[in-house]
Amino acid sequence: MKRLFIKIGLVKDGFLDMLFPDACLNCGKRGLSICENCKKKLLVAERGAIPDVKICFDYRDEIVRKIIWALKYKRRSSIGNQIGEIIYGKLADDMPDLRLRSQESPILLVPIPLSKERLKTRGYNQSEKIAQGIIKACPENIFTIDTTSIEKYKNTLPQARISNRQKRLKNVSGAFRLRDKNAFTNKIVIIIDDVTTTGATMNEVMHLVSSAGARYVSGIAFAH
Repeated sequence: MKRLFIKIGLVKDGFLDMLFPDACLNCGKRGLSICENCKKKLLVAERGAIPDVKICFDYRDEIVRKIIWALKYKRRSSIGNQIGEIIYGKLADDMPDLRLRSQESPILLVPIPLSKERLKTRGYNQSEKIAQGIIKACPENIFTIDTTSIEKYKNTLPQARISNRQKRLKNVSGAFRLRDKNAFTNKIVIIIDDVTTTGATMNEVMHLVSSAGARYVSGIAFAH
């Protein structure tokens, strides 16, 4: 049933995109939020490596910032699907290993949860939109999204507003908790986020999933 709702959401987004075609956030070309030409210009991330976390692009890139800003603060939720397609391309080299590790079981995509307050304000979880885009781009039925087994029960300050690394770590410490202690037992799990700063949020959720008995946990973010 959960997968049915995801597919309905993807169809709805696609239908709206047909009625109201996007324009590239950078050059204004009609058709996609990120046109193919501007996609090639995105600055690949080369800094801030986090163990077991793949970072796609550098947040210092002006185009990357425009994309994230539109997704998170301008209610352009459909951009999440395109980001997911881009991320899936970055996962391509890892797929053989992930299939081997999964032993033909579904690989769980876990979007970083938002607090109830933040979700109500934004209207959607941008990381969940990205996860839906990954599923849409994948030609195989190997991913499942889990949005219910972990919750963010503390409404913390946005990490980007905190300059001190130790304060960022403290800000998210204990902010997440398991709702289903058995959801990740012996599972392959990929944590999905839009942007990492120090990696504190990603590490907090990865540690929680690992402590719940996951066989393998990694993460991927669009930018850092």
